[in-house]
Amino acid sequence: MVIFFVYAFRRVPPDPTARLTELGLLVDDAGSGCSMFGDTLVVRDGMGNFPAGLVARALGCTEMVHATAGFQYVPGGAEVEWDVAEVDVGRLVPTRRTLAEGKESFPEGDLRGEPETVARVHADRAMDGVLEGVVPPGTKPRTFGVRVPRGWRPPDPFATLTVGPSVVTWSGAAGAVDLDRTTLAWLTVRLQAAGRLDDRTAAPDLGRWRTRLLARYGPEGSPGWHEEWARLTRPERAAVSPSPRAIAGWKLTEASAILTPAEVVSLRDVLRRPAATPPPALAEAVSVLLPLLEHGEEILVDPL
Repeated sequence: MVIFFVYAFRRVPPDPTARLTELGLLVDDAGSGCSMFGDTLVVRDGMGNFPAGLVARALGCTEMVHATAGFQYVPGGAEVEWDVAEVDVGRLVPTRRTLAEGKESFPEGDLRGEPETVARVHADRAMDGVLEGVVPPGTKPRTFGVRVPRGWRPPDPFATLTVGPSVVTWSGAAGAVDLDRTTLAWLTVRLQAAGRLDDRTAAPDLGRWRTRLLARYGPEGSPGWHEEWARLTRPERAAVSPSPRAIAGWKLTEASAILTPAEVVSLRDVLRRPAATPPPALAEAVSVLLPLLEHGEEILVDPL
């Protein structure tokens, strides 16, 4: 299936270019087709890797709309399914509300254009219907491209987090907090800026322990299975970076990773710096996280 995406961000700053470029959020081809319709920013993305949630938060937006059109061949022809949804990115876990959806079939021989072109046309049409309701008639778009600074490259953990688990739970003696991928990506960027991110150390391969336990205890869930797995794997799940005071990027999202007290203190100190003040859309999530880090106690990371 070929999928094309169009995003609309409402009530953005008059000139978002500088802020987006500074954060380096627009990568690959995603930032090449940006248009401003009044205070609405529209971005077209045929790659499917545009970090829309991160951009919305960077702009201080709490709402965005995205139109998606998917093209696929079917027996006797082809079909395109499209939908338009409104996403509230101001919540810790973004909510999605479908505004419109539909499907169009093309008998064999009636198709005009390449699959990506057909998908793009339908996604554009769907978004045009949304813009008619929020952009004054006759508004002329200002089209521009956003280019990241020369030599800038997204750190691997950052790229991974934008497509990783949608929600991750961090739990410790002081309680538990759910963090979405946007908040985790922001934490990763803050660690990198402070020189506290280890993006070279890979996550441990714990599969061999599962094989051994299956042979010893039988299926997962058997009495003693999980307790023994936790004991055997703990040294690897809690392993620290060889770089002093750094935190391995995989520990932020990997199932059952353990943040040691020293790592918790390191992260807490980074978030206390003035430069680590979160954008308004992330302020609530970070304020809930800080008490969990306050006493430097061990934290267990476990995706939902």
